Amino acid sequence: MSTKPAFVFTRRIDDEVEHDLLLSGILVLDLPAHERIDPDTTIPGSDDVVAVLLDHLLERARAGDIGPYEVVCGWRGEPHLPDHDAFRDDDEAREAWSRTRARIRIRMPRTASVAEH
Repeated sequence: MSTKPAFVFTRRIDDEVEHDLLLSGILVLDLPAHERIDPDTTIPGSDDVVAVLLDHLLERARAGDIGPYEVVCGWRGEPHLPDHDAFRDDDEAREAWSRTRARIRIRMPRTASVAEH
């Protein structure tokens, strides 16, 4: 089982407040950093992964389930492991991992739906 995630999202509440956004942050995907990412990107075994993740994050944000500067990690089909918490809470490990991964800046307006982006 892997201790590295399929994605990491770090919420930026300061940007949300300043620009009246529903959700803002950085989404890092476990894809090479040089790979072009857009909302129609697919990963083998997953349909429209970016749209699915954005939909999930928007639902959680609307429900109040993501804290102001919370780090949300997702693993591929694995049960929750203690190593997952350790990775999520280790800023240096997350930063080292994310340097070589694809990053997407997320800035979703209050009226956003994934279909619009």
